[in-house]
Amino acid sequence: MGLNTDFDCWNGSYGGFSEFRKELGRASGFNVANYDWDSITNEQLLGHWGDHKPVIQDGIYDPPRHDPILYLLLHQDCEGELEWRHLASLKESLEKLRDSGYPFTDYASEHIDQFIEGLDRAIDAGLSVQFH
Repeated sequence: MGLNTDFDCWNGSYGGFSEFRKELGRASGFNVANYDWDSITNEQLLGHWGDHKPVIQDGIYDPPRHDPILYLLLHQDCEGELEWRHLASLKESLEKLRDSGYPFTDYASEHIDQFIEGLDRAIDAGLSVQFH
């Protein structure tokens, strides 16, 4: 038992998924541990952002930053979905991180590729990625 998603973006342990996302956060410069979790709704945690984009503001005087990787970093880890309309930008963000030269662990590198391939399948099918 563990976390599974449609299109085989992720099939593995919750702990592995947590470590994967922490490494993505480090590579992208987003420290979600410092995120203002009171500013996010339960619907957003489940992937339903509507017309809003997830942003992180590092300090009170810093401008808010948005990156599509936040759709994944700020997502609930056991249910919900990544909406189809965000998949292409998320895929592009993951590809940029993968190709950035960041020293990912072998585990993270393997799973970035798996996630990108799954996103490709979902995009081609015109469907969102469900978390189970």
